[in-house]
Amino acid sequence: MAYKSLPLALALGCVLTACSDNSPTPSTDTAATAAPPDAVMPTENPFFNASTLPLHYPPFDQINDEHYLPAFERGMTEQLAEIDEITSQTAEPNFANTIVPLEVSGQLLNRAALVFFAMSSAHTNEQIQAIETEISPKLSAHSDNILLNEKLFARI
Repeated sequence: MAYKSLPLALALGCVLTACSDNSPTPSTDTAATAAPPDAVMPTENPFFNASTLPLHYPPFDQINDEHYLPAFERGMTEQLAEIDEITSQTAEPNFANTIVPLEVSGQLLNRAALVFFAMSSAHTNEQIQAIETEISPKLSAHSDNILLNEKLFARI
């Protein structure tokens, strides 16, 4: 499931934060950060596509605080749809059609969580803290929906 590389992401976030240029950029002006999370268009959110950088490093230069909530929400929705696809199969459960899809589910959620929790630990601000307060119970409920899914449990 998600959050497998959290220690690596935390270390990466700390290193990148320590080496980053903290000067203001056009993407961090008050007009950009004041927009509500749902105002971010899907094509503008760097989490919505897998990174093309070496080792799939996150594009930190493109990530703003307002990208996190839409990525978390969409990531949880996508992962639940992937779990539903696994549990609704009529084929006999096996490793290839149950465990493998379960392990690769939630890619978007994983991308967003790795960066977000690295940043909340290494380079936080009031907006990230507010997002963390809002998203933590939602992530717990999301995890419970998967771990306590009776159909999934029966397939495993």
